[in-house]
Amino acid sequence: MERAKAHFEKGDYSECLNAIQEYENLGLRVYNYDKAFARVIPLAIASEQWHFENLAEDERWTYTQHSRETVRYIDLLIKNTTVNDWDLRLFAAQTYVGLYKRSKKEELRKAYDLAVDSLSPLVRIQRSENARYISDISLETVDTSATKEQKTAIEEYNKTLEEQRKTALPPVYEPLLLECEFIFSIKDQIALSEDDKERLDGILYENGEPLFLIPDLDNRYRDETVEDPTSDEDVTFDGEVIKVPASWLSEDAEVIVYVGNGENASKHDEWSIKKVDRKDGTNSAAFMATLECESIKSQKYEDFQIITIEIRANKEIETPVRIIRFKVSKKYIPLIWTEIETDFVRIV
Repeated sequence: MERAKAHFEKGDYSECLNAIQEYENLGLRVYNYDKAFARVIPLAIASEQWHFENLAEDERWTYTQHSRETVRYIDLLIKNTTVNDWDLRLFAAQTYVGLYKRSKKEELRKAYDLAVDSLSPLVRIQRSENARYISDISLETVDTSATKEQKTAIEEYNKTLEEQRKTALPPVYEPLLLECEFIFSIKDQIALSEDDKERLDGILYENGEPLFLIPDLDNRYRDETVEDPTSDEDVTFDGEVIKVPASWLSEDAEVIVYVGNGENASKHDEWSIKKVDRKDGTNSAAFMATLECESIKSQKYEDFQIITIEIRANKEIETPVRIIRFKVSKKYIPLIWTEIETDFVRIV
């Protein structure tokens, strides 16, 4: 297998295929699942694809032969993996989609089934992360028999947990997000039965519970949108700091503030989480995030100026953009017009 990897990295795709074929010919089957073999099968599929696209017509297989060999590799990949090997199975499903685009046959349904079959373990991890997020921190206790070094290590670990909790946003398990995005990118192209739809919804939203604690992300995969308990009224801005529901954000969120209108507007887009206030115990919808941005600290405001705040829960996918606007309102001492206060009034 190491030979196959080395040939692939050098761009020698024919030798990569030869090395993999030699391994297959050995007929070794030490375990039920040959994980080492499974890890190089994507290299075989990629090498076969390169052959089909780059070799002269008389030197390569026909499309029928190419697709048959690709499906053979996909079958081997599935046989040597479990649903816990989500990345390899997602690769297999994506390969099915590539074949479907060319042949318009049953590969798309195979891709869908393969991806849905891999969902449950990923959903369990996400739900575990959700539960951990809304629960109190579980700190390690120091055993009386612990050495000085062990005690120091545990104390440092607990300190790290406490620091992370101060700015923690709702969790998003990336493998699950990728799997959902893939499934929902192809499901409308398949004639799904009501049983298919109920099965998918049952995996993602068992007992009606949210999959993600971020409504803009969670509703992306629901048939019927669930109302967000938060609103624009929860947002405040004081010229330097924004406070928003933490459930509007993820680690991949995008926050942009425009001061003014048109081409002359100032743009501030490097916001970071200063803290997350957990006002109501386990109710994540009540958690409030405080954001700060270094560049806005030197911003000068003019009376009646419009402030536009744009928030996207995840900038990598098409989550909605929430837009909240404020208007600058300055107060002055009568007659001498000395400014004494600047307010930021939310525009309804």
